[in-house]
Parts: sequence; C-alpha cells; structure tokens
Amino acid sequence: MTTPQRSILLRSLHIRPATRADLPDIARLHADAFNTFEIYDWFMLRRHAYPEQFYRYCLMRDRLLFDSPDNRFLIAEAPRHAVERAVRAKEGVIGNSDAVTGTEAVHAIADRRRAKLEGNAERITTPRADEMVPLAFSCLEAMGDSALSRRWKADYSWDSWFDRIASQVERSYVRYFLNRVADYAAFDMLRSRFRASFTGIPGEMLLHIQFLITGPEYQGLGVGKALLSEALEMGRREGLCVGLESSGAGKEFYKRNGFKVTHEHVIEEWDAGKNRPTTRTPVMVWEPEDRRGQWLEENGMGGWRIKGLEEEEEGSSEAVAPLETEAGLGET
Repeated sequence: MTTPQRSILLRSLHIRPATRADLPDIARLHADAFNTFEIYDWFMLRRHAYPEQFYRYCLMRDRLLFDSPDNRFLIAEAPRHAVERAVRAKEGVIGNSDAVTGTEAVHAIADRRRAKLEGNAERITTPRADEMVPLAFSCLEAMGDSALSRRWKADYSWDSWFDRIASQVERSYVRYFLNRVADYAAFDMLRSRFRASFTGIPGEMLLHIQFLITGPEYQGLGVGKALLSEALEMGRREGLCVGLESSGAGKEFYKRNGFKVTHEHVIEEWDAGKNRPTTRTPVMVWEPEDRRGQWLEENGMGGWRIKGLEEEEEGSSEAVAPLETEAGLGET
C-alpha cells in the first residue's frame, strides 16, 4: 500500500547514474546506514568511537568500487521541498515527538553536502527548495563474462584506471598509517567468504547488488524499492539473475520482492578477545519471471538452493575459520 508520505516523495524521485562528485554524499549515506549493520560488528568494531574515520573509510571504499570497470552506481534523489514534506508526513504517521523535524533533517544533509563539496562551511546558505537531496544509492556489479560485463569494461576509461590506482594508494596509506576503526584481517576473511556466495551459477554470470543503502531518515518511504526495481529491470533486460548478501533486517524486504534465500554465511565467534557476535548473512537470488527455474531449485526442505550445489549440513551453512588462519590473505 502506498502511504501519503511515499506518494509525496515518489512523485518527484529521480534515479540516475552517480558521478564522482556524488561520492561524498554516497559515503555519508553508507556510513549513516551501516552504523547498525551487524556484519560491520566484525571488522569495524570502533566505528562508533571514531565516526569521522568510519566515514573516510566508506568514502575510500566507495571510490575503489566506483573506479572498478565491473561496477556502476545509481543514486536516488528528490527536491528538498518534497523530501521535507515526506519526512514530516512520516513523523506524523509514527508519532515520534523526539524525531528531528523534516526541515532540520534536510537542511543538515544539504549543509554537509556543501561543506564536503566546496570545502568551505562559511559559504553555506539555506538550501533552495528545488535543490536535489541524495536519499539512497546502489552499487551494481556485473559478475562473470556476461554481455553486460563486457559492455561495462569496454566503457572503462584511462582516467578511471588512474583514479583507481590513486584510490588503491590512498587505501594502503590509510590502512597502514591512519587506521583506527577497521580490522583488515577480518575484512579480508569476510570478503573472501562472500566472493564465493554464487558458486554454482554458470560462469558466475549475474548482476550482484553490492550495496543498496537508504539513509536512515528516509527508510520506509519507498526509495529503496525504487532503486531495487532499477536493478531487477536491468536483470530482466540482460537475461541475468540478481544476487546479494542481505542484512538480517533487509531479508524480509528482499523476500517480498521475489528473492529466495539459497544459503547463509554463518560468521561464528572464534577470536574471543575481539568480542564479536555470531552473525548470519543470508545469500539471496532473484530470477527474471520468464527464466524462473534456470538458476534455482527447491531443496526438498521447503527452501531453495542454486542448481547443482550439494545441500549444506543443517545449521552449518558456511562457518568461518579462526581469524588467525585468515590473516595471511592478500590485499583487496
């Protein structure tokens, strides 16, 4: 059902390819939303103590992804006046008297945006009513040797290649000299585990949603679903399934939109000194309507699996080895 606050915003929502100038906004959305993402409790233990360093990590990571020939970013935005009205309507529906008002929330985001892009907070003025406010973004990866992947690689420029080298140098400097928030050994271990999420799909050719992130104040307004619809339409057009690793909170949202859970990564506590909780990360796959059954099959227990894969033992799904044995993984 479309609520009044959704209608207010979706009528003026604009989704477009992101540019390099959008990266500060993308990183801020990334940092704000992932403060509560459970998998980050494994390799970003101090992100709450050092929020600005966590933002810089997100910016650095998003730059690397942006400069990869396999990835494309989409950003969802709307005029400030529409966002303000939608946030106000949402506050009225939930009745939260302690919530930041729509005007305050949108002005704060616009102020941050100007400060980041212009580097001069003194020049900030009250934003115009028609100024576009970033609400959410997605990062899509064309995996395998699909026609989509080949087209994206063909569009890759020398400028992007040099930008990626610069981002890798920056990442190494931050990692070894400035890092106070990230456990890179844990990150390397998790990344290696997640890269095997879609083993069994022929050629691992699929459209992978690396990120689909809506700013916390804009969740529940239909923005994330609009971005997801763009990815699913791309999958239909290209004849590809769409895969992702979901947060626990996002699992039901993706199921409502046609995704099936194929298995879970079970990240268990092995290093007691790090105080990490056991985390379950669902791996989910969506098939285009005219290709259902091409990649997925029922597993005989009321669930789904990628065709051709042996069923994991119940409860084991994918337990992670102790961190000590994974520290030797290479740079990412």
